[in-house]
Amino acid sequence: GEECGWNISEDGETAAQSDNTEIIVGRTTSYTLDKIYGMQSTTRELYDTSVHSLVKAAMEGYHSTVLAYGQTASGKTHTMSGTKESPGLIPLCIEDCFRYVRECQESREYMIRVSYLEVYKEHIRDLLTGIPQPIRLFDGPKGLIIRGLKEEVVSSPADVFAALKSGEGRRQVGSTHMNSQSSRSHTVARLWIESTPSDGRKGSRSTRISSLSLVDLAGSESVRLNGLERREEGHYINKSLMTLGQVVLSLSEGKTKSHIPFRDSKLTRLLQPSLSGNAQMVLLCCISPQVSHLEESSNTFKFATRAKKIKQKAIVNIADDENTLLQNYREEIADLRKQLAEAKEQQLLLQQQTVQVDDKEDTDEEVKELVTAIKTMERLILKSRPHPSPTKVNESIDEVDLQDDSDEDSQIAILSAEPGNEVLSTPTKDDEALNIELGRIRGLLGTVLKKKGIDEEDPDVQKSLDFASPLQVRSPEMEREVEHLRHQLEEQEVTTNLRKADSSFLQSQLREKDKLLEEVSSILEQVELRQAELERENAALRAEVFALKAKLHRQETDYEC
Repeated sequence: GEECGWNISEDGETAAQSDNTEIIVGRTTSYTLDKIYGMQSTTRELYDTSVHSLVKAAMEGYHSTVLAYGQTASGKTHTMSGTKESPGLIPLCIEDCFRYVRECQESREYMIRVSYLEVYKEHIRDLLTGIPQPIRLFDGPKGLIIRGLKEEVVSSPADVFAALKSGEGRRQVGSTHMNSQSSRSHTVARLWIESTPSDGRKGSRSTRISSLSLVDLAGSESVRLNGLERREEGHYINKSLMTLGQVVLSLSEGKTKSHIPFRDSKLTRLLQPSLSGNAQMVLLCCISPQVSHLEESSNTFKFATRAKKIKQKAIVNIADDENTLLQNYREEIADLRKQLAEAKEQQLLLQQQTVQVDDKEDTDEEVKELVTAIKTMERLILKSRPHPSPTKVNESIDEVDLQDDSDEDSQIAILSAEPGNEVLSTPTKDDEALNIELGRIRGLLGTVLKKKGIDEEDPDVQKSLDFASPLQVRSPEMEREVEHLRHQLEEQEVTTNLRKADSSFLQSQLREKDKLLEEVSSILEQVELRQAELERENAALRAEVFALKAKLHRQETDYEC
């Protein structure tokens, strides 16, 4: 219901003191800025008109800063954070950043990190971690370095909002005479944006790295308006804001070569990269238009007028590929993909070897049965009675090459009687048993040859497998051939045993690998359970600390009363 102390021109660029206010001699009564928004303007209108271009510039490689300045209870935090129904500049900027990433994902790859800090009583506090740790500022070759500040890699607006929400719970706020939830510290939410061409081109001119800083300053304090309870906090707030005013004044007058007091305050030290010129910047100066706040509003307008004179010469920031986190992640992903491909190839090879070993075991069983059959045949031959010498014996040995999968050659010599040979003997029971055994051997040989890929219809093979005519020659030469055949079969048996040993070793290796994988999985599960347990303990400790602080605050309040 209080009367408004300012009038806005039709073009929305000038604010003049209204006629019903007291005119003080020597005080400026009108101020011209880039854009002045009235009480009916919305945050969305402000964003579309003055802030959207900065977000685009940040995504294209320019450092950008949005800074809210003004007295307590003038609407800075509401403008920056907003509400669920009416989002502020911070959520609008974040949504726009990821919308830009989606639209440009075919031409560039982006990686975004977020940090969130506050300056409270000239101490920098990391709002993304619940564990207090010292944060130090250094001047690096390419600008300010903040050491000890946590940065989280984010892939969606939800990730950023979750990080900022966790930080809001640690931010210093308090009640004053003018605002029940007054910000007692300056906060800086910063997005670091790395981008590189999607086509994989490398080189020192391909990777961009920039920042989008969203700064919500605490309001200037007045003991007359806020009382004595917050006097110490107000002292630090006013000191940092006064230093900021001196820096802006020096820069607005073009005193770039003279001393500029950036180091007199942690706030100005943090804002030095933005204020020095290599950034695109929007300064939002919030005022309370009531007549009772006319003096504070005039000071805010003076600050804005001086800041408007600062010359900004922002350039695209190019980083060496090897020094960017995005390039490090890309190389790590490529290495992991290579390791995965090698692991899959090795696994496929092991599976193939296992199948081959199984096939070899089947063939080895058949060969073993064949060896047993031939030894039986040998006993039958040696057991037979000698016969009269034949008038004509034509013995021949046909060799069938049985080459296994490991390229080790073994030959089985098979005695055969060619058609036309005349044998002068009479069959016996042993001869009949011998003929039956020879028939069984022929069947086994046919199966082995088929496994080895040898054509059974080949004339030479058919000749070797033809056991129709009984063998009834018992000469010393035949005994020597049988002895030679026995030695070959023993060698074949040794080879088979070696292959079985290799197969057993391979299977033991596979079992050992599976056992190790199970142990690793078990360890990972234990680590995850322990991590969840630590997080629960941490949350409980934070709640306990918060309760103790609240209790201490109540006790202090009771004591003061």
